[in-house]
Amino acid sequence: MGDTVRITNPLAASKGGPFFVVLGGDEPGVYDRRPTDVACGFNLDILPIVVVCTNIKEAFKVDLLNNEVFAQLPDPEDANDIIEALRLSQTVAGVFANGEKIYAFKVAEETGIYGGFKWKELFHMTKFPKCTQQGCSSFFDVLCYMLDKKDLQAERIPASGRLPTASVASRPVAQGEPFSTRREAVSRGSSPVKRELSPVKREPSPPPTPTRGSHLARSPSPTKILQMQPPSRRPEAITRASSMPGPYLSAHGFPVVSLSPGYNRAAQRQPPLPSYDSYAQESASTRHPTSTSSFHFCITNCHIGGRMIVHF
Repeated sequence: MGDTVRITNPLAASKGGPFFVVLGGDEPGVYDRRPTDVACGFNLDILPIVVVCTNIKEAFKVDLLNNEVFAQLPDPEDANDIIEALRLSQTVAGVFANGEKIYAFKVAEETGIYGGFKWKELFHMTKFPKCTQQGCSSFFDVLCYMLDKKDLQAERIPASGRLPTASVASRPVAQGEPFSTRREAVSRGSSPVKRELSPVKREPSPPPTPTRGSHLARSPSPTKILQMQPPSRRPEAITRASSMPGPYLSAHGFPVVSLSPGYNRAAQRQPPLPSYDSYAQESASTRHPTSTSSFHFCITNCHIGGRMIVHF
């Protein structure tokens, strides 16, 4: 296969077609073969547009638009300006004016406008993934279809025309492994939607660790509560009578034995004092009756603070 040759003279064409006209871009003109990698696959660029013709005369009619329209564009990336310029062109109305349908392939292995071809000659091009094509009755309509690429810009499919596939192989698979084993070796990444909907288990947070300077509330000690209460509200008032056992108390609640060990030894050496009745007469100044009366008094062998206790 030879190199692509640009044809500048229609009389110099050595064969009957097809011929390829490049509108706009860096290398516009008429070629005997399609230029390599020009407007192929999923092409988001507005220009260039490749027009495929069956005869050389029609091809040079199309090429007139390069000087008349596309070379005069202030912004070759503005599709609206290009459409308005084509609408005012007299050349557009004279291209493919025989009434045959013109086919346009916006997404295909070789995109472009095909004039003078039967559909059965172009049907094989529809097998390209995401192929987009349309048939029009006028050259102006088919140019407008090719310039409108808003739908393609929304999809953003790679220029190769193949849909993106995520690599999901978790490990290399040996050539000798059966197909069932290969499928087990493939792991899918979790869906972002499922990750958002899956509940998140949260563990209860541990209690805060006490740090230096922090104050922890503790229950008060029972001993401290008792010491903090006033004496009048303490549970039990300790009295002198209740602190001594019963056998060591007299009938009036006084202790009958001295708590001093020295006095106990002295009391053991002395004989007990006898109880006796006495009669006495006292004057009225002592607040006792002047008449003779008998009274009984008991001397108990008990001393408190070095004093003898006498009970009447």
